Amino acid sequence: KTPEQLSYLAGDLAEGSIRYAKLDADIDMTGIDWVPLNNVDPYNKFIDFDGDGHTISNLTVGETPYASFAGVLYGSIKNVTFEGASIDAGANVGGVVAGYVGMTTDLIGCTVTGVTVKNSHVTGSVNNLGGFIGVTDYTGAVFEDCAIEGGSVVPSANIRYVGGFVANVNKGANFKRCTVKGVTIDAAGSNRVGGFAGQAGRYDGCEITQCVV
Repeated sequence: KTPEQLSYLAGDLAEGSIRYAKLDADIDMTGIDWVPLNNVDPYNKFIDFDGDGHTISNLTVGETPYASFAGVLYGSIKNVTFEGASIDAGANVGGVVAGYVGMTTDLIGCTVTGVTVKNSHVTGSVNNLGGFIGVTDYTGAVFEDCAIEGGSVVPSANIRYVGGFVANVNKGANFKRCTVKGVTIDAAGSNRVGGFAGQAGRYDGCEITQCVV
């Protein structure tokens, strides 16, 4: 219910285990420097996070590995809105919801459903910068009924892979009914830049269905 309780969540995660969390109120994270839930090697802390229709506002993440709410996501995030987030990834992969989805080893399924990002800003100076997520690196990851509305994705240097929703689909992933609306992407001098994805389809199995920019 509170910012303090949400901050305790990272310490409750355990290697090789799934932790279940559910919001019971809207939470304003103003004044708190958020540390991503799972951003320390070997990245094997799993979560099932249910926002239950609530909003996490003013999430602020400074320069840290996989700068985002989740860091490296293994598990699921659903039914939550992030509003007014500020992600300054520095020389790290970044996005609001997750920096990475999965990693090179497929440890557990990854799904993101009913998640919205509003009026949030992402910046950084290294490859792979996305408004919603940085990189998907999990075969079979699923994103359904997600959206990013307003805000910006603005690299602070010329980089590779910039996307309004996802920077780089590095393995097969499924995006269904996801939207990008009113997001400013200012990536002059960068390459592989897209309103939805900077790069997709490098590997077999990537599907983008009924998505809109």
